[in-house]
Amino acid sequence: MKDIFKIAVLVSGGGTNLQSIIDNINSGYLNCSIEMVISDREDIYALKRAEDNNIKTYVLDKNTYGESLSDEILKIVEEKVDLIVLAGWLSHLKGNLIDRFANNIINIHPSLIPSFSGKGMYGIKVHEKAIEYGVKVSGCTVHIVDSGMDTGPIILQRAVPVLTEDTAETLQKRVLVEEHVALSEAIKYFIENKIEIIHKEGILDISKFLQHRGVEIISTGGTYKHLKENGIKVKEVSEVTGFEEILDGRVKTLHPFIHGGILAVRDNKEHMDTIKSKGIEPIDMVIVNLYPFFEKVKEDLSFDEKVEFIDIGGPTMIRAAAKNFKDVVVLTDINDYDDIKAQLEHNDEIDYNTRKRLAGKVFNLMSSYDAAISNFLLEDDYPEYLTLSYKKQMDLRYGENPHQSAAYYVSNADKGAMKDFTQLNGKELSYNNIKDMDIAWKVVNEFDEIACCGLKHNTPCGVAIGSSVVDAYLKAYECDPISIFGGIIAFNKKVDKKTAEELVKIFLEIVIAPDFEEEALKVLKSKKNLRVIKCDVKPEDKFEMAKVDGGILLQDSDNKLIDEIKVVTENKPSEEETKDLIFGMKVVKYVKSNAIVVVKDGKTVGIGGGQVNRIWAASQALDRAKEGVVLASDAFFPFKDVVEEAAKYGIKSIIQPGGSIRDEESIEECNKQGISMVFTGIRHFKH
Repeated sequence: MKDIFKIAVLVSGGGTNLQSIIDNINSGYLNCSIEMVISDREDIYALKRAEDNNIKTYVLDKNTYGESLSDEILKIVEEKVDLIVLAGWLSHLKGNLIDRFANNIINIHPSLIPSFSGKGMYGIKVHEKAIEYGVKVSGCTVHIVDSGMDTGPIILQRAVPVLTEDTAETLQKRVLVEEHVALSEAIKYFIENKIEIIHKEGILDISKFLQHRGVEIISTGGTYKHLKENGIKVKEVSEVTGFEEILDGRVKTLHPFIHGGILAVRDNKEHMDTIKSKGIEPIDMVIVNLYPFFEKVKEDLSFDEKVEFIDIGGPTMIRAAAKNFKDVVVLTDINDYDDIKAQLEHNDEIDYNTRKRLAGKVFNLMSSYDAAISNFLLEDDYPEYLTLSYKKQMDLRYGENPHQSAAYYVSNADKGAMKDFTQLNGKELSYNNIKDMDIAWKVVNEFDEIACCGLKHNTPCGVAIGSSVVDAYLKAYECDPISIFGGIIAFNKKVDKKTAEELVKIFLEIVIAPDFEEEALKVLKSKKNLRVIKCDVKPEDKFEMAKVDGGILLQDSDNKLIDEIKVVTENKPSEEETKDLIFGMKVVKYVKSNAIVVVKDGKTVGIGGGQVNRIWAASQALDRAKEGVVLASDAFFPFKDVVEEAAKYGIKSIIQPGGSIRDEESIEECNKQGISMVFTGIRHFKH
């Protein structure tokens, strides 16, 4: 059973709208809880209202936090609330907060949007303008918050007549009464899952264009209402079919009057005679935005709720239109609207190649849409047919090499660190940048301690934990100052100004961290090409994939570090040595096999990997280290030669999976050299 619906309320003033929500919760009208009240200023009465009702409060002064205000709010609310309610909130929200809570932030505005809205329109100013303009009707609007000001989709409006004797103050009081009703009503819609976000971007514009050209427009549901409210002459689909929608809207376009009109081949006399005899009119264009399954499958909804977002009518119509593309234009991408309008303006027709391309886009979209649904329903790690659902995020300048083309795709159905990051500075990311960033971020997220990873060519070159972020960085830099030049630096904690000042002393491609102090960001931005990446999403990969010629290899991710700590020698590692052993094993996971990592005092002092035999890798790592305390290996020792080499450099303890038929030889050599050895039972081979 789903937990009670949770909201956060943002306030900037007296809090009468907040009080109305509290009262409606107490009366039982709203089945939800207010988890927190956030204010952008101190000493406002809304905070006292919250405190009187034992609601946790936060004050984030907008003058103090400035551009980072939205990010600070996100830290407080993320994964704690279902809905953010702006109840007299006067600061502009933006960035990651809007993205993470897309379609789940609402605002109450004291006018009938679009009238008297936007920048500078708030409080008494709205009502003053209404009086000044002499409007006969005003009111309030509850709308979804997007990146603009008062520009998101409207949920509901309540009207108030403007009386002859009204002043701005008297009008404000009467509108406020309606605000108290409307805001709680909108919240109730969300609690009861009655809000359907229709992606209407561009639909009004193209509908106006088509209407101007004498095209009859048919629509359904929210889109029908949206077009009608905006003055478009539109026919509801039930008027065409003669059959009202049934089964809660599951059946409305699935009708011969619709699909016959789409599928009839125009130069097939039998087809045209048939639809004419049945009273079916040809349909020449189909425009569809599918139910947002991609978005909803990632939300905290029940299984049955997610199933309801599987679109049936939309896919059926666009598949039909795509099959009959010679006669029917099918649009599923807003980016194609302008091209269609231009062709109709200049040629009064859509050319064959465009029709074919648009039909191809339908099946491309549907393959991904169906893949997401398939994976959701099957819950099978290795199904009979491997289906992937990814969308292109960006074209890349080139791949691993300049002669290779490349693009970056992100999952439609899963969250992920390399999908949900924000670039704060620098030039566009490359193919190699993204691959390297992924590994560096995974390395630092192995640690609870403050950690830093320097990485080059998909391999860690310096990893360290420290007492502070700058301490961790300086230790990581000392591991290999040559290789780290031109590499990537990752942190698992917020970067401060002192660390930033150290970072800009050398050439780096990328700095990635969960957050940056404002002063640190200013320092880093002084290097205009330095890519600064904010990522506060933990790695979530469940599977790893590799392409081979004619096939794909799939395996679950290497998410287990150690099976057991088993000391197999006479000597036992000390407590500090054990810490370094585990540290080394966390790093060795991300070094190419055969991987050897030498560690001293919580930092890598030598890393060797990517060799065809283990002794070469060990020799490289030990030679670079000169001295170390412990040595970690990604796989078992087939011979005792690694132990012999480690002894030459004074290594005191070794950690490795064990499992070789020659384990006893390595154990015997460790006992001879006074080295402790620990088996983990887990191999971390990385080809």
